[in-house]
Amino acid sequence: MGKIITAVFGGVLRDVILARPTMFNNTEFYASPVIIGCYLYILQIKFSISPNIATLTSISFIIIVRMYIVIKKITVPKWLLLK
Repeated sequence: MGKIITAVFGGVLRDVILARPTMFNNTEFYASPVIIGCYLYILQIKFSISPNIATLTSISFIIIVRMYIVIKKITVPKWLLLK
């Protein structure tokens, strides 16, 4: 969980320093696929799946979901955005 927080906070810090819109007021699904992919990895390890297989399936999941979001131009609903 610490690595997820570090990765997300690093992106937020970068956006703040560069004066870019942060993920919290952006319309893209920024960290959701990564967070879900990490939990997928944890679940697979808990069910005694090989760490190599768990890693490959989790990374594949994250890449496929991110590509789908970008290709379909899926955005966060406006009512969920911070104002």
